[in-house]
Amino acid sequence: LREGAGWGKLKPDFLTNKVIPKGLVFCEEIATGLPVASATAEFSDYPGHRGDWGNLGQVLSLETYRGKKLGLVACLTAMHIIAETGFIKATLLTDDWRVPAIRIYLGTGWRPWLSEPDMPERWQKICEGIGVDYNSLETYDNSLLQ
Repeated sequence: LREGAGWGKLKPDFLTNKVIPKGLVFCEEIATGLPVASATAEFSDYPGHRGDWGNLGQVLSLETYRGKKLGLVACLTAMHIIAETGFIKATLLTDDWRVPAIRIYLGTGWRPWLSEPDMPERWQKICEGIGVDYNSLETYDNSLLQ
Protein backbone atom coordinates (compact mmCIF):
# COMPACT_ATOMS: atom_id res chain seq x y z
CA LEU A 1 0.00 0.00 0.00
CA ARG A 2 2.75 2.47 0.92
CA GLU A 3 4.73 1.74 -2.21
CA GLY A 4 1.60 1.89 -4.39
CA ALA A 5 0.79 5.31 -2.92
CA GLY A 6 4.29 6.56 -3.72
CA TRP A 7 5.69 6.23 -0.19
CA GLY A 8 8.76 4.22 0.75
CA LYS A 9 8.99 1.17 2.95
CA LEU A 10 8.47 1.43 6.69
CA LYS A 11 11.41 1.17 9.05
CA PRO A 12 11.53 -2.40 10.40
CA ASP A 13 10.71 -1.41 13.99
CA PHE A 14 7.96 1.10 13.16
CA LEU A 15 5.03 -1.18 13.91
CA THR A 16 6.47 -2.50 17.16
CA ASN A 17 7.89 0.76 18.55
CA LYS A 18 5.62 3.52 17.25
CA VAL A 19 2.12 2.17 16.52
CA ILE A 20 -0.35 1.84 19.39
CA PRO A 21 -1.61 -1.75 19.78
CA LYS A 22 -4.48 -2.26 17.29
CA GLY A 23 -3.58 1.14 15.82
CA LEU A 24 -2.89 0.02 12.26
CA VAL A 25 -6.00 0.91 10.22
CA PHE A 26 -6.75 -0.20 6.67
CA CYS A 27 -9.64 0.32 4.29
CA GLU A 28 -9.91 -2.80 2.17
CA GLU A 29 -11.43 -3.29 -1.25
CA ILE A 30 -13.89 -6.13 -0.66
CA ALA A 31 -13.66 -7.58 -4.19
CA THR A 32 -9.87 -8.05 -4.04
CA GLY A 33 -9.08 -8.00 -0.32
CA LEU A 34 -6.38 -5.41 -1.01
CA PRO A 35 -5.74 -2.51 1.36
CA VAL A 36 -6.41 0.74 -0.50
CA ALA A 37 -6.17 3.36 2.28
CA SER A 38 -4.62 3.52 5.73
CA ALA A 39 -3.88 5.51 8.85
CA THR A 40 -2.08 4.73 12.09
CA ALA A 41 -2.68 5.59 15.71
CA GLU A 42 0.79 6.11 17.14
CA PHE A 43 2.72 7.15 20.22
CA SER A 44 4.09 10.64 19.62
CA ASP A 45 7.85 10.97 19.60
CA TYR A 46 7.97 14.72 19.10
CA PRO A 47 10.38 16.44 21.50
CA GLY A 48 8.53 17.92 24.45
CA HIS A 49 5.52 15.63 24.30
CA ARG A 50 6.53 13.74 27.46
CA GLY A 51 4.94 10.47 26.33
CA ASP A 52 1.38 11.63 26.98
CA TRP A 53 0.53 12.50 23.39
CA GLY A 54 -0.84 10.31 20.63
CA ASN A 55 0.01 10.82 16.98
CA LEU A 56 -1.97 10.36 13.78
CA GLY A 57 0.19 9.04 10.96
CA GLN A 58 0.43 7.15 7.70
CA VAL A 59 -2.76 8.65 6.22
CA LEU A 60 -2.61 7.59 2.60
CA SER A 61 -4.55 5.92 -0.20
CA LEU A 62 -3.84 4.42 -3.56
CA GLU A 63 -4.25 6.94 -6.37
CA THR A 64 -7.17 5.12 -7.99
CA TYR A 65 -9.11 5.27 -4.70
CA ARG A 66 -8.52 8.93 -3.88
CA GLY A 67 -11.55 11.18 -3.58
CA LYS A 68 -13.71 8.40 -2.14
CA LYS A 69 -13.36 9.58 1.51
CA LEU A 70 -11.38 6.46 2.48
CA GLY A 71 -8.61 8.59 3.97
CA LEU A 72 -11.25 10.28 6.11
CA VAL A 73 -12.61 6.92 7.30
CA ALA A 74 -9.12 5.64 8.14
CA CYS A 75 -8.21 8.93 9.81
CA LEU A 76 -11.34 9.00 12.00
CA THR A 77 -10.82 5.38 13.01
CA ALA A 78 -7.21 6.04 14.02
CA MET A 79 -8.32 9.14 15.95
CA HIS A 80 -10.84 7.03 17.88
CA ILE A 81 -8.11 4.53 18.74
CA ILE A 82 -5.90 7.35 20.01
CA ALA A 83 -8.73 8.59 22.24
CA GLU A 84 -9.70 5.09 23.41
CA THR A 85 -6.08 4.48 24.39
CA GLY A 86 -6.41 7.37 26.84
CA PHE A 87 -4.51 10.14 25.09
CA ILE A 88 -6.15 13.52 25.56
CA LYS A 89 -3.66 15.25 23.27
CA ALA A 90 -2.57 14.25 19.79
CA THR A 91 -0.50 15.61 16.97
CA LEU A 92 0.36 14.82 13.37
CA LEU A 93 2.98 15.79 10.85
CA THR A 94 2.23 16.50 7.21
CA ASP A 95 3.75 18.20 4.20
CA ASP A 96 2.44 21.37 2.56
CA TRP A 97 1.75 19.57 -0.74
CA ARG A 98 -0.58 16.98 0.86
CA VAL A 99 -3.64 19.13 0.21
CA PRO A 100 -6.27 16.32 0.31
CA ALA A 101 -4.92 15.17 3.69
CA ILE A 102 -4.82 18.76 4.98
CA ARG A 103 -8.48 19.17 4.01
CA ILE A 104 -9.29 16.04 6.04
CA TYR A 105 -7.27 17.26 9.01
CA LEU A 106 -8.87 20.70 9.09
CA GLY A 107 -12.32 19.18 8.53
CA THR A 108 -11.91 16.85 11.51
CA GLY A 109 -10.84 19.59 13.91
CA TRP A 110 -7.06 19.56 13.67
CA ARG A 111 -5.35 22.93 14.00
CA PRO A 112 -2.00 23.95 12.54
CA TRP A 113 0.88 24.20 14.95
CA LEU A 114 2.98 27.16 13.82
CA SER A 115 6.22 25.72 15.14
CA GLU A 116 8.64 27.41 12.73
CA PRO A 117 9.03 31.09 11.77
CA ASP A 118 7.92 30.45 8.16
CA MET A 119 4.77 28.55 9.12
CA PRO A 120 2.29 31.48 9.04
CA GLU A 121 3.28 32.32 5.46
CA ARG A 122 3.15 28.65 4.43
CA TRP A 123 -0.29 28.20 5.96
CA GLN A 124 -1.55 31.37 4.28
CA LYS A 125 -0.61 29.83 0.91
CA ILE A 126 -2.21 26.51 1.81
CA CYS A 127 -5.41 28.26 2.88
CA GLU A 128 -5.54 30.28 -0.33
CA GLY A 129 -5.23 27.06 -2.31
CA ILE A 130 -8.09 25.31 -0.52
CA GLY A 131 -10.43 28.28 -0.05
CA VAL A 132 -10.05 28.65 3.71
CA ASP A 133 -9.81 32.08 5.35
CA TYR A 134 -6.42 32.01 7.07
CA ASN A 135 -7.46 34.76 9.48
CA SER A 136 -10.29 32.60 10.82
CA LEU A 137 -8.04 29.54 11.18
CA GLU A 138 -7.33 28.61 14.78
CA THR A 139 -3.64 27.84 15.25
CA TYR A 140 -1.23 26.83 17.99
CA ASP A 141 2.19 28.29 18.66
CA ASN A 142 5.11 26.85 20.63
CA SER A 143 3.43 27.60 23.95
CA LEU A 144 1.49 24.40 23.22
CA LEU A 145 4.40 22.38 24.58
CA GLN A 146 4.44 24.06 27.98
